[in-house]
Amino acid sequence: PQSMAANTVGIIIIGDEILNGTVRDANSQYLCNKFWQLGMKVSKICTIPDNVVSIAEEVKRFSKCYQFVLTTGGIGPTHDDVTLDGVAAAFNEELVTSLKLEQMWKEGGTTPNHKKSLSKMTKVPRSARLEFGSDPDWTFPLIILHNVYIYPGVPRYLQALFERTQSVFGESCGKFYMTEILLQASEFEVADVLHQVQKQYDGCVKIGSYPNKYSLRVTLEAECKSDADKACVFLRSLLPDSKVLQATVRRSRAISSSSTSVDESGEDSEKDHLGWLLRAKLEQCSEGLLQLISNAVQVIEETLKKYKPHELCLAYNGGKDCTVLLHLVHACWTRHCIQRKIKALYVCSLNPFKEVEATVQDSIERYSLDLVYFQGSIKNALENMKKTDPDIKAVLMGTRFTDPHSDSLTTFTQTDPSWPQYMRILPILVCRTHSPRRTQLAPNTTYLRMVLWRSVGVFEAPGCSLLCAV
Repeated sequence: PQSMAANTVGIIIIGDEILNGTVRDANSQYLCNKFWQLGMKVSKICTIPDNVVSIAEEVKRFSKCYQFVLTTGGIGPTHDDVTLDGVAAAFNEELVTSLKLEQMWKEGGTTPNHKKSLSKMTKVPRSARLEFGSDPDWTFPLIILHNVYIYPGVPRYLQALFERTQSVFGESCGKFYMTEILLQASEFEVADVLHQVQKQYDGCVKIGSYPNKYSLRVTLEAECKSDADKACVFLRSLLPDSKVLQATVRRSRAISSSSTSVDESGEDSEKDHLGWLLRAKLEQCSEGLLQLISNAVQVIEETLKKYKPHELCLAYNGGKDCTVLLHLVHACWTRHCIQRKIKALYVCSLNPFKEVEATVQDSIERYSLDLVYFQGSIKNALENMKKTDPDIKAVLMGTRFTDPHSDSLTTFTQTDPSWPQYMRILPILVCRTHSPRRTQLAPNTTYLRMVLWRSVGVFEAPGCSLLCAV
């Protein structure tokens, strides 16, 4: 259609559970981030109920306005999964049995009790095509009807399917550049300044401001690198240095589906990467702290390659070491746009200090933790976790080589045979040298404790008041 803009995306979130607040929509942010990386604009997102008429009307409207239309949710076997019915109705098509899907479900070994409900899973609009993507053995395909791409609503299934099928959206010539500044100021203090910058660069730079409990994040986004750079320089000229917590970090993405997230110069230096990743004041970091951060992040990144997010848990007790680790893990989580909350294990004593409890509660809110409590020993807690959450395979721990019985550990160490079997992952064990699994002893314990505790201050991470004098 003539009204359809190139490289535009419309997303339709389908589900009564989203509208009534039972389930949080975790797919919109993920998809927006992915299409931003592909150089495509998400122009509109709407949320509608599990209703065939509503779905048909919205799909028909979106398909005329946007080059790509994505739907999420409502493609399961139950009575309220009516997305395919609605999409088919939007194009005046009927649902027919897909022989490919029928064969797939038969090979999956369905039981007689499941046959009726699973027969619904074989129905697709008549002219729809199936896209299995880069993995032909993937359980369920992407269903495509004209310019409508039908995805599941469960975030982990949507993300896995999108990663395998994103090539269907083709190569985009679009480029986006973003510069980010972290300020120690409220929006009220800088509103006039931001207005001046927006007025100066209206039409070529989009400015966003995002306050949180600790700081204000300002972003400048443009399709032209020089516009983003000039706007950043102008903004910095209007602000006193005391307001800038972090030196400007260019999150410069000129990304097609085959490129990587690096600076326009092609350099991806350690400090620039970590500055973007952690949004920390790295200009204040000593060489020892920067090395420790870099090594820890490398371990966490390696972990995310080895394990899925739901297979990981972080041991957390409010102490300084695990607080530093939590901040680093959360930063990596954010970088990868992982929607799942960080699962954390808190082994508490029978009479915990109120200060520790307050720190743990603050961390739950700040990092949006999925925290589980167990009383007793660590061994008993891990045994209980095996029963309550058997998917977990590895535990991230803030262990240091100076801790008791830790001098022979490596960054990836299996638990002892007499313990519940987990992979212990120790990102801040110690600074590493040539081998990713071997350790190098730090000069002394005092130095390492100083580096770790200083990192709590640099990251503005919550710290228990009982430990501040340590």
